[in-house]
Amino acid sequence: MIQLTQMANFPVSGGLRHATSFVIAKKVYVGTGGSSTDIFAQYDPTSDQWTSVTRFGGG
Repeated sequence: MIQLTQMANFPVSGGLRHATSFVIAKKVYVGTGGSSTDIFAQYDPTSDQWTSVTRFGGG
C-alpha cells in the first residue's frame, strides 16, 4: 500500500492549469499554467517550502 504525505501547499491560489514542471538539482520548478503565464515557483523537498522565482518573461 502506498502511503501519501501532505507537503507544503502550492503558493498560487487555485493552482495552475496546463502548467510546466521540471527538476534541477533536486528542486522542483512549476509555472506558466492557464492565465498565470508568468508565474514560476521552486519547491525544495528538504525544507518543504515553495519560493517564488523570477517571473517568466517568455511567451
